[in-house]
Amino acid sequence: KPQNFQARNRFQSDRFYLWELLWFVGAFVVGWLLFTLAPSLGRVALGHGKESVKTAGIGFLVLVTVPIVAVIIAITVVGLPLSFITIMAWLTAWYLAKIVLAHLIGRSVLAGRSDKPSLVFVLFIGLIIVSIAINLPFLGGVLNLLATILGLGLMAQLWLNRGSSRDPEVG
Repeated sequence: KPQNFQARNRFQSDRFYLWELLWFVGAFVVGWLLFTLAPSLGRVALGHGKESVKTAGIGFLVLVTVPIVAVIIAITVVGLPLSFITIMAWLTAWYLAKIVLAHLIGRSVLAGRSDKPSLVFVLFIGLIIVSIAINLPFLGGVLNLLATILGLGLMAQLWLNRGSSRDPEVG
């Protein structure tokens, strides 16, 4: 190690807070649009015990298998466009995963209120909690991965159960 080397603390940088603010505002706007245009996403539920483990397992499978399948499809020249579309959809779902989970967390935190909280308030509270959790020292990376896996699992379960049940609660 050089003598003048100092470990950088990301929390001391103005750029960190600027990027976090941009992520938060972007996620808030995208989340508001998402839950306004697809209100069924706002009704997903994680469940308890085995159901939440199942959701995490499905999310992990989506996280790992989709890019592998896309590469296999890309081997054929005819499959290149389909592979590209698959990867773009996967990256979009990866981005939306934490937003969907943030909405679920916000809804759960505000569930005890007598009045029904607005989408804006639910999303704001959930995004604050997720933003703090994924930026915790030492645990943030693991929580970020877990949030992504759970969000992907919630979205995948909603998609897989789209025609099988009239019950809006999925999980």
